[in-house]
Amino acid sequence: MLTPTRLPVAVRNPVSLLGVVVATATAMLFFALLVLEIFGYITNPYIGLLVFIAIPTVFVIGLLLIPVGAWWAKRRRRLVPETEPDWPVLDLRNPHQRTMFVAVLLLTIVNLLIVSMAAYGGVHYT
Repeated sequence: MLTPTRLPVAVRNPVSLLGVVVATATAMLFFALLVLEIFGYITNPYIGLLVFIAIPTVFVIGLLLIPVGAWWAKRRRRLVPETEPDWPVLDLRNPHQRTMFVAVLLLTIVNLLIVSMAAYGGVHYT
């Protein structure tokens, strides 16, 4: 589990952390409700609007909060320019950075999959 001290400086702020929590919670809720609907446990057609429109909307809002918080934190750091961190260097020879790069890439694919399934289901239910 990542601790706040291991998170990048850009996302160590309340807005970005809220975005991470919202996006993670709604992604898990989306997958749980999707599985229930695939196996036929959800029969009410109006639940489809919740599963494929409302929950993915909150998911995307959570994803958008992450860069908004990073922008907000960067703007606040400008008040004290001595603490401005340098640009990060991505060195794929470093095992930790390579692992983080692959994790971010996989999570991006999962995010695109969630939004794509939500869009398809939203069109189906409307």
